[in-house]
Amino acid sequence: MTSEQPDERFERLETLIKAESAETRSYVDMRTAETRELIKQESAETRSYVDVKVAEVRQHVDGRAAEVRQHVDSQAAETREYVDLKATETRHHFDVVAERLEDRIKVVAEGQVALRANFSELGTAQGRLEERQGRLEVRQEALEFRMERLEQR
Repeated sequence: MTSEQPDERFERLETLIKAESAETRSYVDMRTAETRELIKQESAETRSYVDVKVAEVRQHVDGRAAEVRQHVDSQAAETREYVDLKATETRHHFDVVAERLEDRIKVVAEGQVALRANFSELGTAQGRLEERQGRLEVRQEALEFRMERLEQR
């Protein structure tokens, strides 16, 4: 056994632990500083990488947006052409239908004018017939009167 007393051993052990503890702290501090520096470097690299990727994505999105705008513009132009064409066709069809209706209305109007003329002529003819009938009735009455006179003689 050793001749040392337990208190001395504990003191030596404590001194040894303190020395080791200081060395461990120093080592941990050094490694922490190295790690922080590495994180700073990696962080800068990561930011740089992310910035590059973001720029690439923006460029891609801008390119796709331009393509989409161009496609939409093209589709809008085609749609306007189609609508204009259909409007022209519809106008033409409407004009044809309107012209047919005008012709039919004109025929009906001419028929109405002719009917009015015919009714007017019929009215005039009926008036003449009624006059003649009236004269005939007067003559008939005169003849009947004469016949009665002759019969009375």
